[in-house]
Amino acid sequence: MSTDVGASRRRDVGNIDRRPVGLRETRGGSIYRGVFLDRIRFPSPAADPAHDLACFCKYCQQLAGNAGLDLAFVQEYLQRVLQTREGKRAAAHCFLSGSRTEAVEESASWLEQLLAFRHTSITAMVKAAAELASARGLKVGLDCYSPSLAQLVGQDLPGLAKHCDWIKVMTYARAYSPASIPFEILGLANWLMAPDGASESRSMACLADAARWPLPSRREVVRQGRLPAEILTAEIRRGRAAHARQLLAGIELVEIPHVAELSAEQIKADSEAVLAGEPDGVVLSWDLWQIPLDRLESVSPLYGR
Repeated sequence: MSTDVGASRRRDVGNIDRRPVGLRETRGGSIYRGVFLDRIRFPSPAADPAHDLACFCKYCQQLAGNAGLDLAFVQEYLQRVLQTREGKRAAAHCFLSGSRTEAVEESASWLEQLLAFRHTSITAMVKAAAELASARGLKVGLDCYSPSLAQLVGQDLPGLAKHCDWIKVMTYARAYSPASIPFEILGLANWLMAPDGASESRSMACLADAARWPLPSRREVVRQGRLPAEILTAEIRRGRAAHARQLLAGIELVEIPHVAELSAEQIKADSEAVLAGEPDGVVLSWDLWQIPLDRLESVSPLYGR
């Protein structure tokens, strides 16, 4: 059965490639109507922010210096503070909520300034790329982290929304892979716990408080993708509050052993949670080739199509 489906899909793709039917030329003669910008971010530092919170190269130091920020000092300072239990807790709140806790207020201040600089850097890059595309009459779409995780990687949704036509947020609550909610949250949880850090339950409670999510107290539950569906509603609403233009919710429907294993009941609950957040649309993610055809058919009525 899988071989026949694959052959059918290949034939369909081949037909589309050979026929110009339905492909209208835009201004400038291109068959494309827009561009989709992916990987517009810094690498996620969730696994170890004290080590992976990039970038501190000489070029970034120069740009930061022009903005009045001593990046070399910030790097040295945070490397020390982010080894402490209090510093980690304050950082978790900055990463997930954008606000500091009362503890270690000075370190939170420096971290906020660094995150603001990262926002500026990514937004400037996207602005330059979007202007090139717009000058050629092309629409611009962006691929961004889920709203509560976006600050981790330097994505400022309100700032980015000014330079695009739509934003797809990766509201992946089931899959365990980079950029998904379970993967990034567990990275932070493990960091809070090791070495000689907070207990598992305290670490998860810290992250739940920072993200304002109903997180379970055990990491394994998160690892299995068993998060409350209401997190999806909260994330889409936060994207709305961030004034993201044409906000599209990315929902994983792939089936990959040990990465994304879904059930009909969970897919239905997720669709109800997504619709409650009132996105402008839904993007079935992330790899069409990995989504069973019967699943594509089953979700169509769930989203009113």
